[in-house]
Amino acid sequence: MRLGMLLVLASLSFSGGAAGDCIDYGGDYIRVVGSSPFASAGFEQDIEVSGTVAYLGNEATLQTFDISNPTAPTLLASSALTGGGTGTHRATGVTVVGSTAYVTNAYAGLFLVNVSNPAAPSILGRVDTPGVAEDVAVAGNRAYVADFEAGLQVIDLSNPAAPIIIGSVDTPANAFGVSLYGTIAYVADGLSGVQVIDVSNPMAPVIVGSISTPGAAQDIASVGSLLYVADGTYGLVVIDASNPTSPMMVGYVDTPGYAWDLRVQGTLAYVANDSEGLLVVDVSNPTLPTVAGKKHTPGKAKAIAVSGTTAFVVDQTFGDNHYGGLQVIDVTNLASPPIVGSVLIDPTATATTVSVGWPLACVADGGLAVLDISNPASPVKMGKVYMPSSGQNGQLASSQDVVLVGRTAYVSYVRYTGYTGLATYDLSIPAYPQALSQLEVPGGDNTIGGVAISGTRGFLCAGDKLLVLDVSDRYPVILGTLSGVSAARKVAAHGSMAYLISAEPGGIGKLRVIDVSNPAVPTILGTATIPGFVLDGIAVSGPYAYVAVRGSGNNYPSGFRVVQISTPQSPTVIGGMDLVGLFTKSVAISGTHLFAAAGAGGVHVINVSNPTAPALIGYLDVLAGAVTVSGSWAYVTTGPSGLAIGHAQCPAETAVIPQEPPSTLLGPAVPNPSARGETRIPFTVPQKGRVTLRILDIRGREITTLIDRVSEPGTSSIIWDGQDASGEIVPAGIYFYELQVSGAKASRKLTRLH
Repeated sequence: MRLGMLLVLASLSFSGGAAGDCIDYGGDYIRVVGSSPFASAGFEQDIEVSGTVAYLGNEATLQTFDISNPTAPTLLASSALTGGGTGTHRATGVTVVGSTAYVTNAYAGLFLVNVSNPAAPSILGRVDTPGVAEDVAVAGNRAYVADFEAGLQVIDLSNPAAPIIIGSVDTPANAFGVSLYGTIAYVADGLSGVQVIDVSNPMAPVIVGSISTPGAAQDIASVGSLLYVADGTYGLVVIDASNPTSPMMVGYVDTPGYAWDLRVQGTLAYVANDSEGLLVVDVSNPTLPTVAGKKHTPGKAKAIAVSGTTAFVVDQTFGDNHYGGLQVIDVTNLASPPIVGSVLIDPTATATTVSVGWPLACVADGGLAVLDISNPASPVKMGKVYMPSSGQNGQLASSQDVVLVGRTAYVSYVRYTGYTGLATYDLSIPAYPQALSQLEVPGGDNTIGGVAISGTRGFLCAGDKLLVLDVSDRYPVILGTLSGVSAARKVAAHGSMAYLISAEPGGIGKLRVIDVSNPAVPTILGTATIPGFVLDGIAVSGPYAYVAVRGSGNNYPSGFRVVQISTPQSPTVIGGMDLVGLFTKSVAISGTHLFAAAGAGGVHVINVSNPTAPALIGYLDVLAGAVTVSGSWAYVTTGPSGLAIGHAQCPAETAVIPQEPPSTLLGPAVPNPSARGETRIPFTVPQKGRVTLRILDIRGREITTLIDRVSEPGTSSIIWDGQDASGEIVPAGIYFYELQVSGAKASRKLTRLH
């Protein structure tokens, strides 16, 4: 049986491509639609939205943004909040009521700012508070300030030019956030949890109840008798405060990041979740809140505001990095792009690169792993070999890079005694890769042994050298050597040109454009300097090279740079983007879209149709080591040693963008995404007639018919149990539910996760 399977695989064509389904990362999923770098700032920030203006507390300033066009938020004004206090000034809390913004400014207390003209805010008045003013809530002519170590301060606003403190109550820990409901103020009090304070007598507020939370309460929102708490490392906590003297925790969801700030709108809670970005939680059942969507942001999400179907996230910068800013996110559809299939290759290894030649994928993970990817939903490990142990001193070697060409795998490796090699393998029988040749040269310190193949030429990074090889017969022979390039890391080749990236001393990388028309004498034509801790990956398309830049803490940003190479003698950096994650180790180009693997930040999908201004449109949520794109699929190595397969981005002219239906006909499925079990689909029949409700796959093929009958007018719903017409559970992926009634047709997208 096993031999038969191998013979079938061996007979497959290695030159074809897998048929698959691309998706629109920018149209079908939760996504960033706009941003502004003017918002980037330090540790403490807050944001409030009122109408078409966003008010942002940024260091010791109040910034106003015109958000009438969410795709292009525009800075209107940046007003300094000066005066008072001897400690640090930072605008930590913002509340807008009418034409007045109330801003807590740490050691400078509470500021009242006239924002009747958002382009020219002016300070109305200010009051010092005894502690560090962190947050503010306003009701009538009273402001309630969470004042850190000084608890809750009640402030009379009757005279905006001279607000005064009229009452206060200390809290057990540090007051970070405050929310009001009637005559009760709820204070997020850090390590003491939530304090319930009766403010019916504003001159003598009194604590009437409290509840400890598992983490450290940072922010709080009250909706009726329910409290929603951003609880630091513990995530989102839901509390029933119907009895103020004895509040009870009724639900929680442990978020992967640090919950700093939150807003609640309808049945959804939006959480600013630090390095994990925006997290959207379905709180329709307060006892069982569930994550409904998430979106990484370029920095650390510290504050959140929501208006309709748009979320506004304030990102903290990473020290000297160019992260941060105001991120505008479309939350109309909360689904994230799915992982179609995955496989664990070797739990003891670390996958570094992947190369695809359908129906096979090769992964370098210390050795060479060969996988069958003919079914992207179920990749299968076929075979694995380790690098040759013979050679210099008999030392074991570790694979670094791999290129699959037809039925031959070219695998670079390094020995830790300072040698770099290239081994070739015949994959005619994928389960049993057969060694063909081995070439080994001195040089291997500070290198990752990048390899590239272009026609009959091969290129190998070996320490401070680039080797030019003849690979015409799968037995590489050295034709020429380029020396003196410091730590050669990765190389790409096209025609008579090679493009080499290297790591130079002092945290500087270089891209060299090399003429290899005479392989015996490779010649550097031009060099571009790229600041970055390490340059880890390169992809070339047309007149541009895309270089992955690995970050290093606060010293260098992680992301990619775009280098114009149309004039080989003067390659020039013309654009780029910093990305979430400190290890952007790989980039792949597919048409006008770049896929960048950024470690814990996932795979970012970026529109580079304008290379001077790349635009982030989506991401694939996976612990990403390296990425390559082939046909309609993106292949990503994952830690420790695995392969995940996701969708590629569709070209603009073929992107699958489901038509949104009139809301009067077809409602949103609940839950969506559906992790398991049943999904309820609501619909409306406007008049008596035949009604058909079908489930379709992403290609429009019918999966099953749920309704096909004459119905009376009215609103109803039906359950889909996730089965197709034959009763089988459908695989994870994107589906559509389509309603035809009274001559009208409407469809919506539904994502099944399991």
